[in-house]
Amino acid sequence: MRPFKFTAATIFTAVLMMLVPVHGASFNTIYTFTDSCLPSELTFDKDGNLYGATTGGAGYGPGNIFELTRSQSGWTKTILYSFKGGADGEQPSTGLIFDEIGNLYGTTGLGGLGYGTVFKLTPGVNGWTKTTLYSFKGPFIDGFSPTKVVLDKQGNIYGSTYFGGVNNNPVCFAGHPVGCGTVFELSPANGQWMESSLFSFDAEKDGWFPSAPPLVASDGKLYVTARTGACCKGGTLLQLTSSPSGWTERAFLFNHNTGEGPTGDLLVHGQAAYGVTQSRGPNGGGTVYQVDLKKNVTVLYSFSQNGSDGFAPGVGLTLLNNGLYGTTIYGGSNNTGTIYQLTPSVGQWTENVLYSFPGGGSPQLYPSKLIADGQGNLYGTTELGGTSNCGTAFEITP
Repeated sequence: MRPFKFTAATIFTAVLMMLVPVHGASFNTIYTFTDSCLPSELTFDKDGNLYGATTGGAGYGPGNIFELTRSQSGWTKTILYSFKGGADGEQPSTGLIFDEIGNLYGTTGLGGLGYGTVFKLTPGVNGWTKTTLYSFKGPFIDGFSPTKVVLDKQGNIYGSTYFGGVNNNPVCFAGHPVGCGTVFELSPANGQWMESSLFSFDAEKDGWFPSAPPLVASDGKLYVTARTGACCKGGTLLQLTSSPSGWTERAFLFNHNTGEGPTGDLLVHGQAAYGVTQSRGPNGGGTVYQVDLKKNVTVLYSFSQNGSDGFAPGVGLTLLNNGLYGTTIYGGSNNTGTIYQLTPSVGQWTENVLYSFPGGGSPQLYPSKLIADGQGNLYGTTELGGTSNCGTAFEITP
């Protein structure tokens, strides 16, 4: 396989605002979870309310879908749907997305036929109605444990599964031949949803463990990362192209210099895509990278191994005011993670740690991907922390 290059046709167009300099960040915990745990990343509706999922936890059931609504007295949580487990699905650990008419889509890691589901929530006068769109059939067929999903302009759903598929290499799952992951599509047809397994990862050439949905380009090409592999310990970035004989791939192989373990959603801005790796890179603590028209991968920033500027970025990036924003799992003042900002300057990118999560008796670990509102504020969650150590939702203003 040869490294690929992006072309202008494969990249979406992003409209940016002017850069606003950072003079310090204001951080506020807007909600502390106590009756359900491990909140996912958040998403906005058109009115500025926040939505996400909790996966339950000991004694908290199979998981919930929630809404956070702002008022003068603070933020209030409402449970929109509680999963029943089994055929209904359980562990909705990934983020949610809205379609243009206000329906919510998400996945569960388990349930259905035992291997996870894709679901839809439809709002109505009497609350939200949940519909299971697809139940995965298992490791030797179409995969299991789906990631977050994305929608294209035609209303088709795309996603990945961490495991499963037809390439059953035992190195992918603790010596068990269960498959190395898949890329799938769900298409609406005659009132039903039809599933197509577009691609099965081969550990020997593609890598395994796709941890995010594919990026769907305007020309129909898909871009997806795999965290590691027998071919490529550092992970891969695949370009998938539809052809009459199936989907073909071209790959970039990550290495010690570019960073290893690509993870999280890919972000598109102009004629480039941006992402993160969890480890290695020039300074040893993971990287933020760019894939552009002329170069395969350019490291924009390398986190230090001592963690003073953050260590191990674990989720995708967010664009706000011409800067890139993200979180790290470790590092910062308490080694419990950071919120960071990268801003472009002449010939380089400058990193600024906006916030270090506290340690001590109430650690806030595993911060989510950030989302931005229209007023320059960023929102996210932590899987742990808070009074019950069940996680929090927060707001930060750079």
